[in-house]
Amino acid sequence: MNAEQAGEVHGHGLGDGQLQDRKMMNVMLNPYFLVPQLIVLGFAPIILANLKMLVMKALMMNQMALSAAVFMTIKNMVFGPSTGPEIKYVNYGYPSSPTTRHKRATSNRPR
Repeated sequence: MNAEQAGEVHGHGLGDGQLQDRKMMNVMLNPYFLVPQLIVLGFAPIILANLKMLVMKALMMNQMALSAAVFMTIKNMVFGPSTGPEIKYVNYGYPSSPTTRHKRATSNRPR
């Protein structure tokens, strides 16, 4: 077996792929390579707090809807369905205002 078949290239003892992996590892271990991750990690407490509040708001709304449904069901079971006439609300809108004629604004510019 000669040196090229054994994976030794140019006397380094490393294959071409291993040499590229080692160069990439040196680049990744560079401290400046970590700056973007550290900046994003600085915002993590704010993002997580907002996400927690969003989840708590959704849970609270779901709990309110469930409680309203349960209480309405209990009320209907105890008192029975309402037998009175159905109440309908009709919105006739605002009363019409009297038509007002406006005079044209006079201007001081010469004609």
